[in-house]
Amino acid sequence: MRPEFKVRYTEWPPWAMDVPVGNKTALDGVLKDVFGALSYSLNYKFQIQSQVDHQFGALQADGSYSGMLGALHKKVDHILTK
Repeated sequence: MRPEFKVRYTEWPPWAMDVPVGNKTALDGVLKDVFGALSYSLNYKFQIQSQVDHQFGALQADGSYSGMLGALHKKVDHILTK
C-alpha cells in the first residue's frame, strides 16, 4: 500500500493553475509535474485539492487559523503550496 498525502494549493501561474474538468477543477502546471515525479520516484500517492477561497490563512481571534493554514492545523491536509 502506497502512503497517501493530502496537498492543498492556491493558483500561482505558471506553477499551479486551476483547469476546469467537468464541474470541478484540476491542478495543472509545474507543481503537477513535481508531484507526479515525486509520486513515481517515491511511490507516494498525492490527493491534490485547490483552496477554494485562495487564502493562505491567518490567526483568528479565537486562536484558530483560516484558509490553508487552518486545514493544516486541523490535520485535514499534510502539505501546503503557494
